[in-house]
Amino acid sequence: MNGLDITKIKNRELGDVAEYEVLAQLTALGIKAALARWNYKDSDIFIDLDGNFKRVQVKSKRKAEWPGIKGVIGKDILVFVDYHDKKENERPDFYLINAEDWKELITKLEKDFPSDVKIDKNNVPHWSPKKEGGKGYLGAGVLINARPKYIAIGNFKNNWDILKK
Repeated sequence: MNGLDITKIKNRELGDVAEYEVLAQLTALGIKAALARWNYKDSDIFIDLDGNFKRVQVKSKRKAEWPGIKGVIGKDILVFVDYHDKKENERPDFYLINAEDWKELITKLEKDFPSDVKIDKNNVPHWSPKKEGGKGYLGAGVLINARPKYIAIGNFKNNWDILKK
């Protein structure tokens, strides 16, 4: 093996790799950034945009879906790192959204499926149980392309300019 084979590493390690990929991209863009270690709540990376500090959450996947995404609030940024169908040593794709984008996406979800999903004050989707007496589902499945009951983020690919908002 000449490089990193994403299919052979554990999920936790994939998350670590994704955080370093985002950190590298931020650094290449000239943005001051540091990893948040020790499982800092809702933050993987901190960035400094000329004194304007933001938290960055990184979500990685190697399959078609990012499951159970609970969203982003405030000035935070959510970066989706996509390793699906990537070959060895091929860079992932990045999709970036802020809280405003997330709210717009989940509001549409709630409007399209009013009896199935409710959105709480932190913009987290709560799905009704499929069966009576069953458990509901917290969060939303996220895909690149649209599909019913999922959030589609294809329009946010390489949306690095969002960091300046």
